[in-house]
Amino acid sequence: MTKVFRVIALIAVVGLLAIGCSSDRNEGVIGSSNLANFMLPAGATFESATFNIYVTQPANEQVTIHRVTSAWDEATVTWGNFGGAYMPASAGSFACDDFGWKSADVSGLVASWLNGSNANYGLLLDQPEVFFRTATYSSREAAANRPYIEVCYWLGGVLVCENIADLGDAYIREYYPDLNYGGLDWLGTGWGAQEYLEKQCLLIFDIQISPMKASLGDFVWNDLNEDGVQDAGEPGIPGVTVFLTDCSGQILASTITDANGNYYFTNLEPGDYRVEFVALSGMVFSPQNVGNDAADSDADPTTGIADCTNLVAGENDLSWDAGLYTPQMETGECEGKVTELTLRYDGSVANANIVVLGRRGHVIFDGIVQPGETFTIYGWDRKGTLGTETYYYVNGVYNTNIHTSCSQPVGPGLTKGDFTVIEGYSRNGGLLPPI
Repeated sequence: MTKVFRVIALIAVVGLLAIGCSSDRNEGVIGSSNLANFMLPAGATFESATFNIYVTQPANEQVTIHRVTSAWDEATVTWGNFGGAYMPASAGSFACDDFGWKSADVSGLVASWLNGSNANYGLLLDQPEVFFRTATYSSREAAANRPYIEVCYWLGGVLVCENIADLGDAYIREYYPDLNYGGLDWLGTGWGAQEYLEKQCLLIFDIQISPMKASLGDFVWNDLNEDGVQDAGEPGIPGVTVFLTDCSGQILASTITDANGNYYFTNLEPGDYRVEFVALSGMVFSPQNVGNDAADSDADPTTGIADCTNLVAGENDLSWDAGLYTPQMETGECEGKVTELTLRYDGSVANANIVVLGRRGHVIFDGIVQPGETFTIYGWDRKGTLGTETYYYVNGVYNTNIHTSCSQPVGPGLTKGDFTVIEGYSRNGGLLPPI
């Protein structure tokens, strides 16, 4: 049936073109209805998507639409096993204030399904206001007025709109969390008047990613052992800038890795691309191409640029990764007096006022520190050192002193009074070795 509708649409497009249409994108609208599934045709440009549902009992409340984030099945879904798997942010809304058809713009949501940036698990209707009335709607099992999404796109200068009927729907109820309502001829949203518990409904439409586009991406991780291979326990790094370029280096797009270190470029035309990673301050790139493409680092250690790759139509290449690590500084002996110390306060006094003085009474540090917290003191004399001695007070009471002239051992692991040295540097020796 779908093929028939599309053939009709394409014949109409050809007919309009034969008459002599222009490129003004206003030649008219070709429509078809009740498609079971949809895929954007080759050469088409997505325009809009509108969700439509038939209200059989209004609730005089706003209903919000949300993107579902995991798979569900009409015949088995319940409030309990669905588990609230939807995005809190609204992807559209409509006022459920009257009987009959209601519509909402869901262009952003449908566009993300078409370009593959979000998996299509359908949408959820929610009545967020706790109002003791349930709205009901016709489901796909009803004899008429089945929910649908109208998708419009431009093809050959003509606007084509197609209606895609829902593939499955069900409502879920918090009051009966283990019951399935997928076989009913109605759907519901709202709240029970007595139990103060909620009803939501789920719908899914067979709208598929266009096979003519491609995508590329993957992962930037903290390579803790510096071997260029993703190992268990090595976390992703958020906030890393990634550029998409052509193979001559021309920047085409950019993105930033998410909270898990992932990045993704979608809706790409088939062709040649490469990615360029920008290392965070203080970090360097891991060795390049040392193992399996799916788990090694692809960034050149010097430039952060990966090799050129060719994407074919419909390809989703998630093998372009970059490892980053913080290089360990070489330690040396304490020489030329200490210039910097990071210390942990091991005392038990909350909101402790820590004051650190130099040998001549110079205030090096004065601040509030909690038990287990660290703080750093810096050299203050004309050579940038801490002098020969530092003195530590807690709430005005002398606690201990630490020799900082390098004539006595000082470095990570040294504990004096309520303070432990975590890290330090000397003027001529660099990073202090552990004690």
